[in-house]
Amino acid sequence: MLTVNAGGDGLDSNGDLTVIGGEIYIDGPVQGGNGTLDCSGTATISGGTVIAVGSSGMAENFSSSSTQGSMLVTVSASMISGEITLQDSNGNSLLSYTPAKSYNSVVISCPKLTSGETYTLLAGDTTTTVTLDSLVKSVKK
Repeated sequence: MLTVNAGGDGLDSNGDLTVIGGEIYIDGPVQGGNGTLDCSGTATISGGTVIAVGSSGMAENFSSSSTQGSMLVTVSASMISGEITLQDSNGNSLLSYTPAKSYNSVVISCPKLTSGETYTLLAGDTTTTVTLDSLVKSVKK
């Protein structure tokens, strides 16, 4: 398990960023000029769990060349706090995480995300329904 408490970019690569397994949790940044994921190449995921929360200003999702589902959701116009829970269409909890910092953007990827399925993201006091009509999805409120 890798936990990042970021003041600037969370995971920062000057090339490609590839995630093939494990668990990665990123808290921050809270400034708009940085992102939880930042790479100058292609960010792909093929396995593992990633929950990255922070500011939406420079938020990036994994690329469409990923083989595992991923979602980037801007959950609020302003920064919020509180637990994040991802539920499937039956209301079953797939994962949950309590960030150490405030956030308004969430990137989530886990092996249980499937293209064509609908999920509910509970973030603080907000609820967002996301249908993965493609394997990688970005949603802004």
